[in-house]
Amino acid sequence: MSVQAPDSGSRHPMHWGRAWAFVSLLGAVIACGHRELPTPAVPMATVAVDGSRVDVLDRNDEVLFFKEYEGKVNFAVLDDLDGDDEPELIVASEDSTGMVRAYSPTGEELWSRGVYPEGRHLRDVFPPPAATSERLRIGGLSVNDVLPSAGSEVLVAAMDPRYFASRLLVLASNGEVVSDYWNPGIMSSMLPIDIEDDRFVLVWGINNWVPCPLLMVDGDSLRARRSDPCASKHYSALALLDQRVREGQGQAPPYLGVGIPQGGDVWYGVVEPKGVKITQVIIGTSTIEMVLSNAMSLRLVTTTGRTVERLKGDDATEEAATRSAFALLGDCYEAVTGEGEVVLPCAVE
Repeated sequence: MSVQAPDSGSRHPMHWGRAWAFVSLLGAVIACGHRELPTPAVPMATVAVDGSRVDVLDRNDEVLFFKEYEGKVNFAVLDDLDGDDEPELIVASEDSTGMVRAYSPTGEELWSRGVYPEGRHLRDVFPPPAATSERLRIGGLSVNDVLPSAGSEVLVAAMDPRYFASRLLVLASNGEVVSDYWNPGIMSSMLPIDIEDDRFVLVWGINNWVPCPLLMVDGDSLRARRSDPCASKHYSALALLDQRVREGQGQAPPYLGVGIPQGGDVWYGVVEPKGVKITQVIIGTSTIEMVLSNAMSLRLVTTTGRTVERLKGDDATEEAATRSAFALLGDCYEAVTGEGEVVLPCAVE
């Protein structure tokens, strides 16, 4: 399975990485594309995205059917959702406030799901001083088997255009929302990970509301740093989502979302120093390695998220080697009260 975002003015096919399923597409007329299918029918092989249009192609690059939308297409995937060995088409587009749709091998719409919170304005979920708009843009989509039930799930990362809030959704094969997890910043990278015969979801991106004091590494000891202003932006964050977020709602520290349960993660942490990006995540047998933009790597124990080793790249400076760290958040932070004031119930020494 692979995902291809559209390039303006071009069509680039995306190849489905699983075994091709031979399906019967005999002479149906697709409602959106209004194109008769070839006879005898051949299986869907690739999709090509051009702006607001998706073409579904056979192995000979002949168009089987197409779909057009009011907004730009962000992602299009061919994958088996329901476990019947036949691929479905899953499309994420920017029409309305962000939509995910699934189609049968004959182009019939199976379901559609908006990523905007139903019955609520985004500003009510994250009130001022958080800067939010009234729409969400889909910045990540993949199909993976993360639940014990039959079929696969659609993992969706929807982001506020003002870069404050992200909503990570797990959609069942029928389009129902299994769970969602909110993060105060762009978080669009998601990766299933198996730990002790159970499957979790690893997510990473940015936290734009990190409270202080925040732990940092000074030599081999941890100390509280109070020089940075509170509610600092642009901290890279990594989280391991657990069973609870699959069965309901959750949110990341410092728990700014109104009416959303805290937690839903095994652990949640940010990278020191501020502004260093996570460029790659490598999954080991019992470790997670983050490759950082300052030529350092941090290797974590999978289940606890605690740093077990700092790896210095050839281009890393001594300062980067000294300051690079992974600070766990959550234990000392409670819900936001009053005018966005963060309550710290336990001191950091």
